[in-house]
Amino acid sequence: MTSKPVEHHKVVLIGDSTVGKTQLITRLTKNRFDAQGRTQGIEVSSKTVSVNKADVKVQIWDTCGQEQYRCVSAPYFRGALGALAVFDLTSRKSLQSLQSWIEEVRSKAAPNVQIVLVGAKDDLQTERQVNPAEAQSFAASEAVDYIETSARTGHNVEAAFALVMRKVVAEGGLGRSLNSISLSSVPNRPKLKCKC
Repeated sequence: MTSKPVEHHKVVLIGDSTVGKTQLITRLTKNRFDAQGRTQGIEVSSKTVSVNKADVKVQIWDTCGQEQYRCVSAPYFRGALGALAVFDLTSRKSLQSLQSWIEEVRSKAAPNVQIVLVGAKDDLQTERQVNPAEAQSFAASEAVDYIETSARTGHNVEAAFALVMRKVVAEGGLGRSLNSISLSSVPNRPKLKCKC
């Protein structure tokens, strides 16, 4: 790997409160699961991604998803090249509300923002309300890829972030293919508190 990042890419996580956005980031950046972890306002984490032997620093922006924080959406989405649209597989309502989140990120993020639909909590199969076909249908209607994850077990967490970065690169983010990707932690940035 090179000694310094060559490019910076902003990826945002969108979706309702309690769908598991913060847990996905915690699993990715700290390789742990914290069932009590919740976001207040906005938090920014970082991850270094190796793309064809070049380091790329990915800024991962997380928001609590509550309605009172929607007023910060314009600066939150500004400059985002990628987005993970996260819903809870045990809540059909969380999938249905993603349409407005996706519209908002498409209108306020970078042109051609790359979005991946993420079904979180796939370890809770007995509580599942959204079947794979329903999620795939929603993804097709929004022209996005779909992946199921579990922050509790780590299943597909890294793969979800790698998928959005491959899409960013394919759209011209780095101008190269992202077939092999390795992720290594970098320190988290400070938490930002929102007072709307």
